[in-house]
Amino acid sequence: MNTKMLTVAVLGLVACDGATDSWDVENDRSAERGDRAFVQVVHLSPDAPAVDIVVNESRRVLRDVEYLGASPAARVSPDEVQIDIPAAGGFDPVATAVIDLEAGLGHTVIAFDSLAEIKPGLIVSDPSTVAPGTIRLQVVHTAVGVGAVDLWDLDTGVKILDDFNFGFYSTLDLPPGALNLGLDLDEDAVPDVSFAVPELGVDTIVNVFAIADDDGVALYAVYLDGVTARVDGF
Repeated sequence: MNTKMLTVAVLGLVACDGATDSWDVENDRSAERGDRAFVQVVHLSPDAPAVDIVVNESRRVLRDVEYLGASPAARVSPDEVQIDIPAAGGFDPVATAVIDLEAGLGHTVIAFDSLAEIKPGLIVSDPSTVAPGTIRLQVVHTAVGVGAVDLWDLDTGVKILDDFNFGFYSTLDLPPGALNLGLDLDEDAVPDVSFAVPELGVDTIVNVFAIADDDGVALYAVYLDGVTARVDGF
């Protein structure tokens, strides 16, 4: 397990048949799958309008991505790219990231934080390092207005993450199965919000974002193929 700060970057993916070729240019299409990078975009700014995604200041590859919208991963040629995130139909980006796409690896670009402070993030992950029979959760603290938290496994009483700050992420390699998790918001070793997380799969990577919006604090799971699942706290 490691905990890192989000810089110009946030989340991880795993190569699978859900990937598309929507960002490819014509001469990319003959490339082998192992020579491609994988890119997904997720909108996590709760008060921001729908956004577009522009690559290298020229290709508007996604349009009208609403809050909590997640694109399927696209297979693209490995290269350094600039990703701009303007409001839908606009030209001035509210967030910009320059990322170096690596072949065979997953890259999830997110827009997170409040609109006034919106920023991009990226996590790069390597699916080849996931042990068979396990699931890797990439846990990301993007809950606007929520400070450092502790994450507890309520079934075992074990603290999984300590002083987990906004804008940080961590990886958890776990056996498959349902989870009962709790967030301690005030360092008193008593979870204030609980989550009944269903089984999310096996032999894969799932990005799990802590979010906060008008509906409360929740965990938001995002798969590579764009399928999402929200687990509200209670």
